[in-house]
Amino acid sequence: MSPEALKKNIYSIKNDIWSIGIMAFEMLHGETPWECRTEKELIDKMTRIPVKFRDSLSISSPTKDFIKKCLEVDERKRMGLEDLKDWLQGHGQGNGQRQEGPLRRALRS
Repeated sequence: MSPEALKKNIYSIKNDIWSIGIMAFEMLHGETPWECRTEKELIDKMTRIPVKFRDSLSISSPTKDFIKKCLEVDERKRMGLEDLKDWLQGHGQGNGQRQEGPLRRALRS
């Protein structure tokens, strides 16, 4: 759950974007971004400690960037639905042709 869902019981599409970032991180690492014993500790860590990627994993910069944008604590700055669609689909360099997005490339390999 996103920080705003845990702290204020507020829901928006941005909560789902947060969840996508958590799932992507967990798929790559096999664990959650923050180890916690209580909900209070989780809220504290997720709002204070940026996500860290293991050096031992070969994670591309675009994939790290995607996860960081999904896990932006400030909901206003977090990736939105249109940003997510653009990220997943990718776009050509002004030629109208779509290219495979970086997350799809990362998940395919």
